[in-house]
Amino acid sequence: QRPRLITAIRPSEEARQNLDLPDLQVQRVSEVDNLLMEAQQKFDLQQLTQPAGDNAWETYQKVLQLDPINQPAKEGLQRIVERIESKARDKRQNGNFPASLSIIEEGLRVLPNYSDLLTLKEEINRQIEAQRSAQQVEGQSAPTDDEEATPEPKTKKEPSG
Repeated sequence: QRPRLITAIRPSEEARQNLDLPDLQVQRVSEVDNLLMEAQQKFDLQQLTQPAGDNAWETYQKVLQLDPINQPAKEGLQRIVERIESKARDKRQNGNFPASLSIIEEGLRVLPNYSDLLTLKEEINRQIEAQRSAQQVEGQSAPTDDEEATPEPKTKKEPSG
């Protein structure tokens, strides 16, 4: 799905002449438009943050360098993080907390203050801590292998007499 605002920001030839936009500005609009299309293609190919130098995240960043308030680029970053969050939740659901945390970190590189990812990270860290606590309690109450393998020494009664 292509961002719809692209056509709204690309002035027609007549509008360019009427506005008397400098050629540099026209080139910038064209470059932004091309980058937005490229970013969408990478998103569609699941190249969200990898490979380095050739992914949707970095392409949207290039758009924002040219146009810091570009709404389609900001929305693209949001969609990337939402997709990453979904992957992290899947890993968590399967009990793979380390993989989930790694994916969350990937998302936080894209949008460091994304509250849903920050909350998910806290929840997973609490689950990991609860597991550790449960394992420690379980380890303290269950006999160790050494205790089971070593029988109590039997004392011999000396015959009296």
